[in-house]
Amino acid sequence: MFSALDINNNLVDIDRAIKEPLNKYFCTSCKQEVIMKNGNVRISHFAHKNKCDCDDYNNDISEWHRNWQKKFPIKNREVVLKINENDPFIENFNKTVRRADVLCYGYVIEFQNSPISSEEFNDRNYFYTRLGKKVVWIFNMVDEYDNEKITHIQEWENNFDNVGKYK
Repeated sequence: MFSALDINNNLVDIDRAIKEPLNKYFCTSCKQEVIMKNGNVRISHFAHKNKCDCDDYNNDISEWHRNWQKKFPIKNREVVLKINENDPFIENFNKTVRRADVLCYGYVIEFQNSPISSEEFNDRNYFYTRLGKKVVWIFNMVDEYDNEKITHIQEWENNFDNVGKYK
């Protein structure tokens, strides 16, 4: 996770926390203490100090993913969403707690850089829509474009506002 709560219950991004290493930080989901991981192998992040299964959040995300998240205010990033334990369809969920990459104005924005199974894609969509959220997916297709697996449709070729159609 890239954000945590400080002792005053303020949301803090890992980049700021690294500059304040003596402070204590807590998980936004379970409120257990987290520690900073700031090495050379993985991108800097918070991790639970003690083994905890409040959610199975995976910090193994790309710089592309993290840079997209950082375009939004911290309060909109990694928002913890939970299915109500009284939901009559609770047994249909693989997970009852998820962290939306971004939650903004009722929209969950998911950034996807790596392959995702259709099952996981459907699970996330079902989870978020069950909570009344609309889901927007942004896929990193740069390599596919560079390798000409997808192409820009000619009629949009001279459009300079970052929109277009691809096939």
